[in-house]
Formats: sequence, C-alpha cells, structure tokens
Amino acid sequence: MPKIFFHKHAKQYTVCINRATHYLGKDENDAKTKYHQLMLDFQKGNLSRKGHAPMRFSKLCDLFLDDDYMQHEINRFSYHDYMRTLSLFCKMFPDLKTNEIDRIVINKYIRFLLTKKSQGEVRKKRGISPKRAKKHIMYIKRVLNWALENDVLRPSDITFPKLKREVYPRKIPVFLTKKEIRTITSYENHIPKFCNKKAEKNTIQTLSIIKFILSTGRRIQEVINLKKKDFNFELNIYHVTKHKTEKADARPKVFVLSKRAKDIITPLTDNIHDYDYVFSNYDGSKLKTSVLGQRLKRILKNLGIENIAFKELRHSFATHMLMCGANLKEIQELLGHTSIKSTEVYAHVTNDYLKKAIENPLYNEMF
Repeated sequence: MPKIFFHKHAKQYTVCINRATHYLGKDENDAKTKYHQLMLDFQKGNLSRKGHAPMRFSKLCDLFLDDDYMQHEINRFSYHDYMRTLSLFCKMFPDLKTNEIDRIVINKYIRFLLTKKSQGEVRKKRGISPKRAKKHIMYIKRVLNWALENDVLRPSDITFPKLKREVYPRKIPVFLTKKEIRTITSYENHIPKFCNKKAEKNTIQTLSIIKFILSTGRRIQEVINLKKKDFNFELNIYHVTKHKTEKADARPKVFVLSKRAKDIITPLTDNIHDYDYVFSNYDGSKLKTSVLGQRLKRILKNLGIENIAFKELRHSFATHMLMCGANLKEIQELLGHTSIKSTEVYAHVTNDYLKKAIENPLYNEMF
C-alpha cells in the first residue's frame, strides 16, 4: 500500500503510485481525502502511469496569468509588469520547455537584457539596470514555484539553476529640508491663490494627509485604509491593519499617536461612524493613491518643489527624527520596520553631525 510523504521541495504531501508522483496539497486533511480517491481510481484501473509532463514555458505563463490570484488579488500595475517581462522571455525562447531552463539559458537572457538596444514596451533605451534584470529572473522563478504549488509540474520537470545572490548599493533616500516642510505646511494660507473653490476641499484633505505622514511616518497605503475604530484617543495609540507585511503576519501593528497627529485626526473623526474611513471621497469610499499622487504633485509644483512623492514624506520624517537625536532603534519602531537593516539607510544623515563633533574646539585645545 503506497504511503503519504511530505515533499520538502514542493512543501506539500505526495504519494508515489506506479512510479508516478501525485501531489495532494499542503493541508493534511485534504491530502488524506485526495489519497483515498486516488486509491479508488488505482483499484479500478483508471489511474494513468504517466504523471505530469514538461510543458512549454509560454503555455505555463498563460496558466499563471489566468490564475484567480493574479487576476483579482494583485494590482493592475504589477499584473502588467508580469505580462511584459514574461512575454519578452517567451518571445526570445518560444519553444523552450520547463525542464530546459538551465544556467546557459538564464545567462544568455541576462546578457540580452543588459545589452539590447531596444526592448519594445519593457524599456525604450539601451539595456536595463542589473537590479531590473534580476527582477525579470525572479518573475520566471515565481511562475515555476506557482506550478509546483498548484500541482501543475513535478520537481523533476524543473531544472532552474541556483543563482548567486548579488547585493546592490542602496540609494540614499531623498527628503525635504526644514524650509520646504515649513513651506508645505503653510500652503493652506495660500489656497485661494492656487486653486478655485471647487478644488479647495480636496486640497485641504491632501494637506491633512501630508501633515499626518510628516507627523507619523506612515505609508500612503496605510493612511488611506485608516478607520475611526483604529484610533484610541484615550491611550493615544492607533492600529494599522493594512500594512506591508500583513501576508506574513496578519496582526495589526500598534503605533503611538503624537499630539500633532492627534490634532489632525480628531476633527476628521467627530462626525463619522466607527467603520468609516478617516480620509475618504465624498461618498465615503476609499481614496485612490494615484489620485492623491496627482494632487500632491500639483501642490508641490505650485511651491516649486520637484521629485517628491509620498514615500519621500516618510523619508523626511525618519531623517529629521534622526537629526533631532532619535536613535535607529526608535525610528525602526516608529516606521514599523521588521528589520533594523531597513532603517540603517537613514544613517547617512549623521555624517554632518560627526564632522561637527570631530572639530570640537574644547577637544582641539588640548593639542
């Protein structure tokens, strides 16, 4: 009698019948149900000796893009990015099968990405960056992992090579100066000069969001999902339910509500219900980040500030907190980073203070 095993590579339960491996899923109870059904088919002689077979990678990409998760769960920008990158690989290797993707193919594709003059919709200039090329390869790997998880392929049908982990230098975050922050916060006094009465309400709402992010360091996706029930004004705390790591840990994150942020939020929550969004459209629906991005760009254009988006407001909060004496561990907790390595990118701002410290006149007098 064939026995059920837990396959470590595919991370799901398997059973071998007639030298063919059958995948039963990740849940133990579902695996037992499928196992009994397979044994019934085996006793009746309806079970084929052939398991899965390697298929063309282009066909596998079509199945991956038609999956319910890809169609409904991820945003449309990520979906179109998958389509563009995978179609480029399939055009270069139209008849390539899943068991033929080896190190030679991957290296050839990377050279093509880095040196090709024109790549159509993917990039309208000579080549792409090494970091972007790595993302192309990760998309290919994601398709193959999906095929394993959904019992479309067996591990023996995949020969994807192990790649060297390359570390790319982090970019220094862009942030607003103190003068620019004061200019933005005083924009409300000049609203009649830059916009009409129809757009005045939207502008005031966008300014409230800007001030809230500069006071708390929250991401724009976290801000637009905030509801009245998430705030506790007695304890001066608030919960963020929709955060970046919610797939790994669905528990809401708790943050301290500063006095400045409380003054912004309190007037907005006076006349709404517990499950209403704090920042919403006229009909109470959730705001879109793309619309808010256009409003922010318009405000900053009137003030003569360029190359600033909502993530730069978060960078500004962290940078100025560090300049004012907060340590990296405190900033990590305020930003909600799971690792201190994510927060260390802001350590560059301490260089100016170290230069001043090394030129301390009291110390130099000794020499």
